[in-house]
Amino acid sequence: MWGVLFWGTSTGSNISIGYLGLLVLSGRGAGGLNSVPGAIVGGIIIGILQNLSGAYLDQFFPGGVKEIVPFAFMAVFLLFKPYGLWGWERIERV
Repeated sequence: MWGVLFWGTSTGSNISIGYLGLLVLSGRGAGGLNSVPGAIVGGIIIGILQNLSGAYLDQFFPGGVKEIVPFAFMAVFLLFKPYGLWGWERIERV
């Protein structure tokens, strides 16, 4: 996250880079927080889902469905798989 901040200040980007960070968070959460392959697959799934929802749902629900669907997907997905796709389930014995 700090790398994005420093890159943004050096190139003169605007406030929309924060929205990109939120999209990365939803992809990372869906893939698993402690798995790099899960983060890659989660990012691809979120990107495909965002573009498909923008293409098919924006005509029925105008006003930014493309921005909301990735977060709704992440919330519903994490209800059923709380550790993500390839997240590690920690089992502790006392």
